[in-house]
Amino acid sequence: MKKIFILNPPSPFFTDKNRYLRQMANSLPSVGICSLGGMMKSRSWTVSLLDAAALGLTLPETVAAIERFQPHILGISMYSNAVHIIRKLVTMIKARYQDMLIIIGGPHVSAVQERLFEAVNIKADFAVLGEGEITLAELATVLAGGNDVSQVPGILYQNRGRWQKTTARKNVVELDQLPDPAWELLPGFPHRYQPPIFSYTRGPAAPLITSRGCPYHCAFCDHSVFGYHYRVHSTARIVAMVRTLHQKHGVNHILFADDHLSLNEKRLTALCHAFIDEEIAVNWSADVRADSLSVEHLMLMKQAGCVRINCGIETGSPELLKKMKKGLNLAHVKNTLRWAHILGIQTKGLFMVGFPGENNTTIRETLALLKNLEVTEINVSKFAPYPGTPFYEKLRGPRTDSSYWRYLDGTNFCDPDLNRIRWLEKKYYQILHTFYARPRIINTYLVLLLKYADSRKRLFSFFRDFFKIKLGLKKGF
Repeated sequence: MKKIFILNPPSPFFTDKNRYLRQMANSLPSVGICSLGGMMKSRSWTVSLLDAAALGLTLPETVAAIERFQPHILGISMYSNAVHIIRKLVTMIKARYQDMLIIIGGPHVSAVQERLFEAVNIKADFAVLGEGEITLAELATVLAGGNDVSQVPGILYQNRGRWQKTTARKNVVELDQLPDPAWELLPGFPHRYQPPIFSYTRGPAAPLITSRGCPYHCAFCDHSVFGYHYRVHSTARIVAMVRTLHQKHGVNHILFADDHLSLNEKRLTALCHAFIDEEIAVNWSADVRADSLSVEHLMLMKQAGCVRINCGIETGSPELLKKMKKGLNLAHVKNTLRWAHILGIQTKGLFMVGFPGENNTTIRETLALLKNLEVTEINVSKFAPYPGTPFYEKLRGPRTDSSYWRYLDGTNFCDPDLNRIRWLEKKYYQILHTFYARPRIINTYLVLLLKYADSRKRLFSFFRDFFKIKLGLKKGF
């Protein structure tokens, strides 16, 4: 029996002492490992999936789950800030199970490639570069047959102690040729996984990716996995997957996790009409470019079940938007968000602080924009120059790759100038306070608290566990 365990590793953020914070956070599972699981299941492998980050598991709990399954192959998805916890996990597994083959994939290794193993001593056997479904399936088949891995495109392998790269693999063009994500292999799906609090009307919820690739060249994004070529699932396939999630798994809210669902207007329109015509009884939210939507789009989306749009705005500074190569029309953004508010669609603005060129003027422009935006919520990230992006080397400075990677998660400023970091921290909290301290926003959340039962229960659970921990009545979870 061929067995493979596919893992999204534990989050470096959650510990035994703060796991109660998951009550408020996004704990939806990785679509990536589900898609990998679906492919391996279709190739007759026995598959176990575990999103340790989504479930808030510790490293020992994760290792124990792997040991219970006893796989022949362990596949691990890698993000930049998880490099060190993955190194520990791999070391623990290899110390106990030397014959277990370990394959690493995901955005970080796809961006840095051989440089990963030069910077950190990770005792992995192989790495998958770029989109992983077909590459992982081919590599696993070759390994099971004892054949030559050097003929598998899109991997790193060791040859006489040196890491070597095979020929690049082209990305999948027709996404419909891929099997459905294996959601059913996730422990406790869908009830153990939740989107951010207040971001949905009722659960359970699940994420779905219906397209890959982004043609834009924003200076803060890395395209090492999906590339720039935009590829899509057909409308019929999307409807079928949503039906499966709703009818088979009881999912009531879909979070479309595409880079932006609104890139192709005809496709968005066709999808909305399909949801309406076929009476798809789910609510949904999506990441969109606010300057790509018209009032007519918003009205159709609302009719099709859309309850929330998340819009990457980044900054209120036109000059900084140019440096970011974002190409965003702020006037159009304001109009889109105003109409969404009128139509009763929740709106979330995604902002970034600390991009090179950020100064007092750009902060003032962002604050001024926030006061005139009809948004329900904002998320403010701290600029992180990920590997594969233009500012990575400049802002890394004299720091080693391995010491730098642990900070690349959007919650740390990574500038080499400590005085600038202190200034950015002050401005970061000023932006949050300016937005959330307004009476209108406070009133909005009071209304949502009364309206959304799921979020109300989660908030109650959060405060219950928080006070139990502070009183010493309960450990972190």
